[in-house]
Amino acid sequence: MHCAEVYSYLEVARRAGLPLTDAMADRYLDEQRHTATYVGLHAEDVPGSVAEMEDYLASMRPQLRVTEEAAATVRFLLWPTMPENLKFLNPGKPGYFPFGALCYYSLPGWARRMYGTLPEVPQPAVTAALRSFRTTMSTLPERVHDYAFAKPTRDMLERARRRLAAEGYDVGKGLYGLRDPRRWPAPAPRRRLGGRGPGQNGKAPHPPRTAWCGVPGRSGFEDG
Repeated sequence: MHCAEVYSYLEVARRAGLPLTDAMADRYLDEQRHTATYVGLHAEDVPGSVAEMEDYLASMRPQLRVTEEAAATVRFLLWPTMPENLKFLNPGKPGYFPFGALCYYSLPGWARRMYGTLPEVPQPAVTAALRSFRTTMSTLPERVHDYAFAKPTRDMLERARRRLAAEGYDVGKGLYGLRDPRRWPAPAPRRRLGGRGPGQNGKAPHPPRTAWCGVPGRSGFEDG
């Protein structure tokens, strides 16, 4: 489950137009080994690169089945059942269906064939829809976007902003702005004799994990 979750985040983010290099994708999956320990896995047992992840998922496919619980989840995604305190939102459910369908169509082809829930559509249209959705969401002010998350996640995002600011990142334009390398800390100067100071290697810092993905936190792109 962990592998399917984090790899789907990566695949959809890249398909939606987030400019991640292969090295960034590998580093993200390597970092997610740490989050796997929170659900009882051993980090060394978890795939830590795109190649390792694809090999693992391919090896698991013969064992996968569509259970009733899985089918019910897909139905809920397309047409959610509202709890009693949110039933006033029922009239808006038809407006939610296109988003749920986009989620469904972003599944790998083999998974869609297993579910067989919706008729197939051209995948280039799905890619275009994902890119349009990302572009639209990116126009929202970051603080407004934060309200898509529960309060604990919003609190985590605020802590991430404070931590990154303390490390020298310019968070004046929020976490979105950190996709610009000019907002990262300046590289530490090299020592004249070629030595290294404690923890210094003279190289530019890595981009913060939250800067790569645009939608950090419980979406799978944790801040660490």
